Amino acid sequence: MNTKNINRACLDRILEGSRTDAYYHLGISSKDPLLERLRGVRAIITAGSGERIREFAEHWSTVNGGPEILAFPKEERFVTRYTAGILFASHGMGMPSASIALQELMRMLYFLKGGDLDAMDEVFWARVGTSGGVGLPGGSVVISSEGLMADLKPYRLLQGGHGEYWFDGSFPASTIQDIIAANADSGLSVVSGKTVAGNDFFLEQFRLDGAISFETPETRTAWLQWLYDNGVRNIEMEGAMLAGYLNHWGFSRFAMICATLLNRMEGDQVTSAPEQLQHYSEKSRMVLFNYLKASLLGQSQVHTVPVDGKDPEMIKQAEPDWERLRRTAVSALGNSYSPYSHFPVGAAGFTDKGRLIWGANVENASFGLTLCAECSMISHLCATGGGRLTAVYCVNGQGQPLTPCGRCRQLLYEHGGPDMLLMTPQGVRTMADMLPQPFGPGDLEDC
Repeated sequence: MNTKNINRACLDRILEGSRTDAYYHLGISSKDPLLERLRGVRAIITAGSGERIREFAEHWSTVNGGPEILAFPKEERFVTRYTAGILFASHGMGMPSASIALQELMRMLYFLKGGDLDAMDEVFWARVGTSGGVGLPGGSVVISSEGLMADLKPYRLLQGGHGEYWFDGSFPASTIQDIIAANADSGLSVVSGKTVAGNDFFLEQFRLDGAISFETPETRTAWLQWLYDNGVRNIEMEGAMLAGYLNHWGFSRFAMICATLLNRMEGDQVTSAPEQLQHYSEKSRMVLFNYLKASLLGQSQVHTVPVDGKDPEMIKQAEPDWERLRRTAVSALGNSYSPYSHFPVGAAGFTDKGRLIWGANVENASFGLTLCAECSMISHLCATGGGRLTAVYCVNGQGQPLTPCGRCRQLLYEHGGPDMLLMTPQGVRTMADMLPQPFGPGDLEDC
């Protein structure tokens, strides 16, 4: 840790008790009793949206057997959660917003660790998010090796009228290697490369679709190619500042993990369906949690540690997130092909590995060839890694729960078994309730 770069003149007064530090944007202060329960923090994970932070905290609590999730009282700007040794915090969008969250989190960590530099350096930091790929297709996961600005120089700030403050944009190489190793058997496309962070979402990213645009197709293409030739693999909004501030204090373990939503060399706007974007976003979460389990819990990558065929993080999960399943099923309605019945259906499910899958009905002029939404969802399940269904939600065009037909109950039983949960108009039921005395794989064992 670079003790000379830490504002100890201010922060040590807080440790001495001569002043109280107000982490204003997080809605808490150094006098709040809640902070006493955070002394053992081992990692600080940030993401742009509050919804992702809530999901991350719930997921990590499940992985650790369900410990309490502590919520910070103020959520107007940022959402903060703590559970099982990890502090999760949203940072909003863009470096100005993220710099507020990061500075308050750094001050808070100094207080929590009593100014002990060795204890602070043991804490792992990460930003997890989405990005535009540079020469990479949507669904790739980039572990940033360096965070740079649009001119491929590190993050800097104006020093009044006297010059600039410059920062180091590099990410620790050993941490990058450890994250990649933790995901070696995951089947995910994980690469390392430089990341460009723009202060402006449109102009500094050479986009042609803004209200203001200074570029032409030729200058845009030339800039993106220049980035690619210099090792840049994605573009986002916070990484250069994140690396700069954490390097300034001298932390040795931090990373940025971002899924790509599109290849910017092919276009500016994200056009994938919402459920596909959700799938892409889930990949960055999976990469993060594979590393957290390997580094904090001493577990190998999830696919290599089966417990009765199930992902350990799903064991003891008390209740599926039915609202999330409903939202996903409703989003899937947009992909329904139902020109004959005009009866769109969407379906969504969780697997025993924590994956979220979805599907919509696809009709045919030869009516008997029509595929129900559950058929489409199960095709998605098999095409994206398999697993067993644990919970399923089907909806009609009004977003109301819909009971699967007989054929689909048989399909769901095949891939979920008797204990799979199904949301129905009468509430949650098991597949054993919905398909009594079923015919299943076990009936073929003696054939």
